[in-house]
Amino acid sequence: MNKDKKLLVLDCFGLFAGDPFVTYFLRHFGKESMPIKNKYCEPADKGLITFEELMDGIERELHVDRVEMMKELREIGKPIPEMMAWAKKMKEKHQVVLLSNCMDRMMNIIFDGTEFFSCFDETYLSYKLGLVKPYEAIYKKLLDEHKEYEMSLFIDDNPANLVEAERLGMKTILYTGFNDMVKKAEALGY
Repeated sequence: MNKDKKLLVLDCFGLFAGDPFVTYFLRHFGKESMPIKNKYCEPADKGLITFEELMDGIERELHVDRVEMMKELREIGKPIPEMMAWAKKMKEKHQVVLLSNCMDRMMNIIFDGTEFFSCFDETYLSYKLGLVKPYEAIYKKLLDEHKEYEMSLFIDDNPANLVEAERLGMKTILYTGFNDMVKKAEALGY
């Protein structure tokens, strides 16, 4: 079966698994801890520091037990099989791309032993690109490399990540739940 000229771009954390670091920080330290999370996660997402350096910084600054933190991050990031099944189904008809702010090793920690990576034709991972959402450059790179597509749809659970995508002409869906997302994607022909 030939694929159509529709591009489907999917976020990772919040759709395919829980969002480990956001959830962990909110759960243990509250909203006021987000600047500390960002202090370490943003450079790791850009590939400027390693996962080990990220963990060292969090452990040092917040005095957390690394082993317990890793155990909880894995539990929070438990993969969501229905999302993987849907993405694989979409991949039969459309070009499916993963666009994720993520740090080295994190995807492997969360998705090891699953079919996660087979859900996508391509992956755009922030730490490999040195570019992160919600900034324009990462969307422009993706769109410049996929000019042949007549339509592009981006699904993300963070509304801030949708603004630039919409401005650049992508259709967007704010992920608030699986069934709602499927219904909205079907309405757009996906």
